[in-house]
Amino acid sequence: MSPEILKLINENTHGLDRLPIPSLDDTCERYLKSAKPLLSEADYAAHEKLVNEFKTTVGPELQELLVAGDKHEGYPHSFIERDWDLMYNELRCTTPVNVSPYFGITDEKDPSKQNQIGRAATFISGFTRWTRKLLDGTFEPDKGACSSAFAPMFATAKVPKAGCDILEWHQDSKHVVILCNGHIFTLQVLSADNTILDVAGIEAKLKEIVSQSKEAASPSTAVQLLTSDERPVWVTAREQLMSANADALKAVDAGLLVVCLDAAPSSADPTVEKCTRLLIGDGMNRWWDKQQLIVDGSGGMGMTFEHSYSDGTIWGRLIREVMCASDGADSGVAPLPTLPTHTAADAPAPEKVIFSVPAAVEGSIAAAAQNYAKLQSNMGLAALDFKDFGKNEFKTWGCSPDAVVQLAFQCAYYKMHGKPPPVYEACATRKFFHGRTETIRSCTEHSTALAKAFASGKATAEMVQEAAKTHGAISKAAAGGSGYDRHLYALASIASQKNMSVELFSNPVFTGTKTWLLSTSNGSQPYLDLFGFGPTTPECYGLGYLIGGNAVSVAVSSFKDATMNSSPKMAAAIADTLREMQKLFKK
Repeated sequence: MSPEILKLINENTHGLDRLPIPSLDDTCERYLKSAKPLLSEADYAAHEKLVNEFKTTVGPELQELLVAGDKHEGYPHSFIERDWDLMYNELRCTTPVNVSPYFGITDEKDPSKQNQIGRAATFISGFTRWTRKLLDGTFEPDKGACSSAFAPMFATAKVPKAGCDILEWHQDSKHVVILCNGHIFTLQVLSADNTILDVAGIEAKLKEIVSQSKEAASPSTAVQLLTSDERPVWVTAREQLMSANADALKAVDAGLLVVCLDAAPSSADPTVEKCTRLLIGDGMNRWWDKQQLIVDGSGGMGMTFEHSYSDGTIWGRLIREVMCASDGADSGVAPLPTLPTHTAADAPAPEKVIFSVPAAVEGSIAAAAQNYAKLQSNMGLAALDFKDFGKNEFKTWGCSPDAVVQLAFQCAYYKMHGKPPPVYEACATRKFFHGRTETIRSCTEHSTALAKAFASGKATAEMVQEAAKTHGAISKAAAGGSGYDRHLYALASIASQKNMSVELFSNPVFTGTKTWLLSTSNGSQPYLDLFGFGPTTPECYGLGYLIGGNAVSVAVSSFKDATMNSSPKMAAAIADTLREMQKLFKK
């Protein structure tokens, strides 16, 4: 590993502060305030008593242990980092839907460039050049934000292990992995001396792969399907595969990026089809333990990212840099490096990855295919492409655009279900060293009052402004290190490690307040036309959204068996609520 990349990963190069540990009193106060709109008066009074008992009994001991454990150099670089890493890597559920956020990338402005092979080749070239920025030490950190998470965004694999997965980083990788019609290939894009295969050469090699993949691969030996199943299944199968397939597995694990060449769209609703393809596409054409670029037969493109070590803001920057390089536009940072190139004639042919699959693993693959099909059929997806107005309009109301959209979500949910929902909104904490995310519990007393007023026809513009102001305050606190969910998570982790019985952490009310019914995140960045992810609890709606100057995009997901396939209703209710809000300000 180069000294530059080690410096980027391990040193506080920006002079950023360590993520602060909030005081126990502040966390308990903020938590109770967030719980209040979700509870009856009697339930709140009982829960307030329980929280206050925690604050004066076992809480201080846990807080003291947490503070003492955070006084060291090196990993973990914050009080939550180890617990957060384990949270992802100890998950035994499926990766698709549960931990597979995606970005849809905008189509080409020039229709002549909107084709599968050309777009895939151009992105592969840009992505490869971007990795050299990191390895050559010329990467510019985001101003005022920790950039340590950029380092493992390429050539990284989540490797299934019993109890807890591990991450492997193959920084010397020279190839990408291509999946096409269920076949797997490696394509070398960098030579031994790091000259890059030119775009025309990548196109030529991709055409070779497509030509060799006209007949669909056999599902019986499609090892990639195992990456879609629950982790214990994949752990066992991978161990059974390892002796005869170590080189094949390493070839996939070490790829700079996985590129999935999909069939052309066939749906009458191309936006929902794109959401479906990116969230839970063809299991024969995915490798869920890697970062994936997905390009369909019409040139529609997006990325599904492996979430255990990365969050949306850093992927947004990568996509912006690569797409700006393609367009010849200014990305706001130094252009991608220009590398010496070689042509297709000087590059090796794509190599097909062949797995030798024993009968026991064939059975696991068949079962994984059935399980994945069930998961696919249970996904209810909808897309709101709201073009009436956007952030330019919201600002004339004196409101934060993000707050307006969050309020619309809650009002729509209340209309549909007659109750306020526990809401998770992701918030970046990258202003701190190795900061990742915090929870904004966006359901407040003001937002709930607004939702009830909309339901009864009594909402006012002033109520919208007041609720938006409250949302802005809690958002600022969360981003500034004054959240409380990560703090409570860390305290609960210590209690578990010490075998301490803590009534608060097992209390149904405490658990219920963080059983999210709306899981939301704002992914607004250039070159994106969709942002989405799966629901996080059985009755949850996943709401990934982008706010443009005159538009709002929301990708809605839910489990059909728990929500009666209500995702389209939710999308429509959000649009109606936004229009109703506008009427309040036009009076």
